[in-house]
Amino acid sequence: MKTLKMRNISKALLGASFIVIILVLLLNGFMQNWLVITLSAAALAMLVGFVVLTMFFWRCPSCKERFKMYDLDLENKKVCPFCGANFADPTAAKIEYIEDELQK
Repeated sequence: MKTLKMRNISKALLGASFIVIILVLLLNGFMQNWLVITLSAAALAMLVGFVVLTMFFWRCPSCKERFKMYDLDLENKKVCPFCGANFADPTAAKIEYIEDELQK
């Protein structure tokens, strides 16, 4: 599933950016200025990548509601907490969701 893969990539970007930031802070006195600037820019780019991927891929494919950022156990969930869509077959759940919305 593409959505879960993109979520895993976004989590990896977040983790990698924190590791780079910690390395820059710990080794700041031992590195050249250009290296500090380059690593800081790389960490910032990874954080921006995390935010962008999170905005687009941390939502239900059916109802488009955003999941909570701290809900990192999303891979183990099979159903959307908002609309009840089955992540294995989002098209069938989307049809049911649209039908429910039309009835309201």
